[in-house]
Amino acid sequence: MASPEQRRRTTDQLTVRFNLLGIPVSLQPSFWIVTFLLGTGGRSWAFAGVWLAASLASILFHELGHALVARAVGRQARIDLHAMGGTTYASAPPLPATQNILFALAGPAAGVLLGAMTWSTAALFPSVRDVPLADQLYRDLLWVNWGYSLLNLLPILPLDGGLVMQTLVRHATRKPTSVVPAFISVAAAALVSVLAYANSWTWALVLFAWLALAHVPTVKQALDTWRDARLVPAAADLDAAWTARDGALLLTRAEEMLRVARSGALRAKAVASLAWAHLLLGKPEAAQQALERMPPGFEAGAWLAGSILLDLGRFDDVIALISAVPEAQRPAELTRLLILTHATRGAFEDTMVAFRAARSFGFSAEFLTLLGSKLCRAARYAEAEEVYRWWFSIQADGTSAYGVACCRARLGDPNGALEWLQNSVASGWKNAAHTLADEDLATLRDEAPFKALVARMADAAPN
Repeated sequence: MASPEQRRRTTDQLTVRFNLLGIPVSLQPSFWIVTFLLGTGGRSWAFAGVWLAASLASILFHELGHALVARAVGRQARIDLHAMGGTTYASAPPLPATQNILFALAGPAAGVLLGAMTWSTAALFPSVRDVPLADQLYRDLLWVNWGYSLLNLLPILPLDGGLVMQTLVRHATRKPTSVVPAFISVAAAALVSVLAYANSWTWALVLFAWLALAHVPTVKQALDTWRDARLVPAAADLDAAWTARDGALLLTRAEEMLRVARSGALRAKAVASLAWAHLLLGKPEAAQQALERMPPGFEAGAWLAGSILLDLGRFDDVIALISAVPEAQRPAELTRLLILTHATRGAFEDTMVAFRAARSFGFSAEFLTLLGSKLCRAARYAEAEEVYRWWFSIQADGTSAYGVACCRARLGDPNGALEWLQNSVASGWKNAAHTLADEDLATLRDEAPFKALVARMADAAPN
């Protein structure tokens, strides 16, 4: 079986390309196949050829109507003829509402015009219709230009009438992403499908049933989103649990959300929260399994996926994930992940190189706390001190000053440790119990200045 790439290359090779009035036109092989199947049943080869010629001329004339309007308003245009007929593309930016409506109506107007020209010609030279092939050409041209133009004006996307309807709805609601056009398209296509079935119009039934089904996913998504509007408070609770980094609460909230959420977006948010909850609880395997519940069309962000790989100890996979994104396009979260990966696997020189290169972009207090603690646990106190000092230099924070104090104490500088501990208290550090129990500061516990600072923390702490 040919691969998709091979099929694409074959289609490209069989596509006929030419210019008409300076407008690029591509004629795909699927145009001939579908047009032949739609209109040549029971005809001889000569009459089948008449149908194909009438269809090609009419659809091309229709698309020229679109293209000439696009060019008249200053846009470039190109025409593709394909299985569904034809499509004319106008260059960016999007056309204003009025011009877009004119652009959409120009195609059916061109078809009506060509049909009128055909009818007038036959009226002036009635004897021409005495020739069977000429009479068939006359009837085919009228059907394609008048019949198809009428159908094309139905308010069903992506027909021209649907594009007019969509433009009017978006202009009226001021919502470029309004899903109302999809609802209207499904209703109108379903109605035409019923009429086609009642009258045994097989081709119309297939066409409009397909158009109706094509918009069902959009309608379903809109209904699910509407139903999920009642879950706004629950989504806020989910965010609050994440902000608090409460793994157990986040796990509960995420499971609750998954039981009631309908829309893909909200379910994806709940699945991601569930994975983060397992990570916070130290269960990376469960986090990885949680991602299997991600709804179709959604995926975990690189930050979450990389964090799971990091906690699983798959450092090479994390590096590969990050390296796949060019450095100039790499978001801050991946840079943070790269730094943490180096620190976790013990590549401390790489850690500090990456940290120094990226710190001009800024880091959150949460990230700096995590990085500093990882370095301290690895007894890399000089590197941890650099992180804490840089943090304090951009924001005189009690936590950063406390981190420097711990590093100074571990590096055998009690006077420096006491000085930075005093800075931490002056900058808002009030956790007396933690300070007393912290083994990093064990060498200071008997010092009178240390005891005085702890007493100040206790006095400053809320009762």
